[in-house]
Amino acid sequence: PEPALQKCGIAQILEGTISLVSVKARSQGITIRKDIDAVLPETVADKEQMRQVFLNVILNAMESMPDGGALEAGAKSIENKKGVSAIEIKIKDSGCGIPFEMIKKVSEPFFTTKTEGTGLGLFITSRILERHKGSIAISSEQGRGTTVSIELPIV
Repeated sequence: PEPALQKCGIAQILEGTISLVSVKARSQGITIRKDIDAVLPETVADKEQMRQVFLNVILNAMESMPDGGALEAGAKSIENKKGVSAIEIKIKDSGCGIPFEMIKKVSEPFFTTKTEGTGLGLFITSRILERHKGSIAISSEQGRGTTVSIELPIV
């Protein structure tokens, strides 16, 4: 659906999402480290859709570490390459990584490397971010993990 935009604090949404998955993470032997700036500017977003974005990315990260590992979640204010003030959210895992040739495909609908799942998580995430005038970038190294960088404009 179209986003129901309102002023909100991205840090609180990210913190809430991390709290939501923390018990599952601990049970999988995953430690979560947070580096979220204490004072982030507000932005205009749909809180529930942003929660879905963070949940999709964090759950993908956790699934890439079936034998445990580390997940880092950070958020800070930046001036992006276009000179626009933005909030940058990074979610990094120590999982298996994504082969280079598959990175461009992970945001395509129905693409998955898992035995279960629809392959729609990152596609939906990308669409939500587009509607928020944000962006997503994925970098990965096989065997060393993946970093998902999300940018949202400060409004």
